[in-house]
Amino acid sequence: MTEKVVESILERIGVAIWIQIHDIPAPYMTREVSEDICGNVGIVDKTTQLSEMVGGSFMRVRVVIDVSLPLCRGRLISFDEGDEAWVSFKYERLPNIGYWCGCLNHSDKDCDRWIESDGSLKNDDKEYGPWIRTTMAALNKKSVIRVLGFFEARKKKQQPVNQWGGDDTSRAAMGWPKLPVTVEM
Repeated sequence: MTEKVVESILERIGVAIWIQIHDIPAPYMTREVSEDICGNVGIVDKTTQLSEMVGGSFMRVRVVIDVSLPLCRGRLISFDEGDEAWVSFKYERLPNIGYWCGCLNHSDKDCDRWIESDGSLKNDDKEYGPWIRTTMAALNKKSVIRVLGFFEARKKKQQPVNQWGGDDTSRAAMGWPKLPVTVEM
């Protein structure tokens, strides 16, 4: 194979990446709507568990994207009532990106736009920026705090409360032992 053919093949490689969809109105935060919104970005992974997709104030969709095409910054979506809204995309674990053009197959210094401008482009001319990146979403990772001996000590002595329901005394004043605290992640 010639060098041009190899370069062309390498440019068309797809990469699976998580896209966070922000600003979706709450009634439309569903698997189907999220997958539909990301359908024009790349090939949507429809085998993803719903628990991996719900991020609280955003939805996540795993999509295989072409690294030689600019990243999609978001979409204008239409509702049944005729209203429209902009939803923005953020990409998790984003590798190198050319902020001039939004492609993943090169960095700023290797971007054709930058090279063709002979270095005359200013930072304000970048179509993308760090705002397109986001950290990996921490989903359904609940922290559990266990205070060893808490219930045993509580059963032995009932803690007096004042008229507002608050504690009148501290553990030490009541003669309760200091309890070790462990945090499980």
